[in-house]
Amino acid sequence: MREPELAGSACRSASDSGTDRPGDFHSTHQEQLVRLRRIEGQIRGIAKMVEEEQYCLNILTQIRAAKAALSALESKVLAKHLRQCLQAAFATGDAATIDRKVQELVELSVRGGGR
Repeated sequence: MREPELAGSACRSASDSGTDRPGDFHSTHQEQLVRLRRIEGQIRGIAKMVEEEQYCLNILTQIRAAKAALSALESKVLAKHLRQCLQAAFATGDAATIDRKVQELVELSVRGGGR
């Protein structure tokens, strides 16, 4: 039995049917690219600080800033997933689709729990 289509390919998991197209993102995924590029710049800056053997506490301060930026990005993507992807799964009314989406979140939570 084929699973009901979810709204937008960005809501599909790796196990879902369909092919994702490069431009087929949530609008916020495009917005998050700006954040990711800023974080990328922070990481390059940290690498430069290490190369230049700068003071450890300054490096640690920048690492914490980068971690905070990643955490904020993670929160935004998770909120969008809950509002769109999980909600779309519930809208299908298909128990298997709903169960799989909930299980994906449970597995992600378990994997990410050991900080």
